[in-house]
Amino acid sequence: MVDLTGDGIHELVIESNFGGAGTYVVSLQIFDLSRGRFDELLNTISRLLRMTDDDYAQVLDIGRTLQSRGKRFCTVKTTLFEDGKWFSPPRVTRPCYKRGDGIDPKEVKLLNEMLTPLR
Repeated sequence: MVDLTGDGIHELVIESNFGGAGTYVVSLQIFDLSRGRFDELLNTISRLLRMTDDDYAQVLDIGRTLQSRGKRFCTVKTTLFEDGKWFSPPRVTRPCYKRGDGIDPKEVKLLNEMLTPLR
């Protein structure tokens, strides 16, 4: 839980991993809880390792995110290799994502329906 907008209300930040067959992925999701529900604000990959094709990690940059008042979620991304091309030293970039990036409205609707209390 961290305030990413500067309004004094904390957002929920979750990272969870998955993968298989030479692939390791960590997803980064950010949720607004201010309306008494889970409103997803961002869904992106924070860590990707695919055999010898790709290897990068992103870390949420809270300071730059706060500067945008939560309109953009900024990260520091360190890439060791991409499309099989190695970077020495590792390439460091600072991408920012808009609210809603990576979110599929159809999937959100389905998940919310599954969370509806039984009557």
